[in-house]
Amino acid sequence: VAVDPGGEYLVVKVDGTEGSYLQRVRISDGQSERIRMRGGYPLASDGLAFNAVHPDGRIAARVSPLDSWFWVAAILDPRTGEMEPAFNLEADMEAPGWDDEGRLVTSGLFFRSSLWRFRPAH
Repeated sequence: VAVDPGGEYLVVKVDGTEGSYLQRVRISDGQSERIRMRGGYPLASDGLAFNAVHPDGRIAARVSPLDSWFWVAAILDPRTGEMEPAFNLEADMEAPGWDDEGRLVTSGLFFRSSLWRFRPAH
C-alpha cells in the first residue's frame, strides 16, 4: 500500500488470478478503481514503497520486464496508463519511491558474473 501525499487515496497492489495490478482506493468512502497500465511491464512480486505516489499522481513501482533478468524501477502515469523504466541500468532496484524534493529514489543491486572453464593439463 502507498499513500497519496494529499491524503485522498491509497494505491494498493493486488495479486489476483489474472496477475498483479494496482487499485486506487479513496480514503473518504472506500470506493476503488483499477489503475490502467500499458507498456508491457508487469509488476514485480513485491509490494509498493510507502512513498510510491508523487504529489502529481505518478506512481513508482518495481517491474519485471519480459526482456530482462532484473526487476527495475518504473514510473506509471495513472492518467494515461503509460509506464516507462526510470533508469537504464542493469540492476535490481529496491522499493522505488519519491523523496521530499520530488526526486525518484531507489537502491540498485548490481549483479556481475563470469564463467570459467578449467581443463586438465596434458
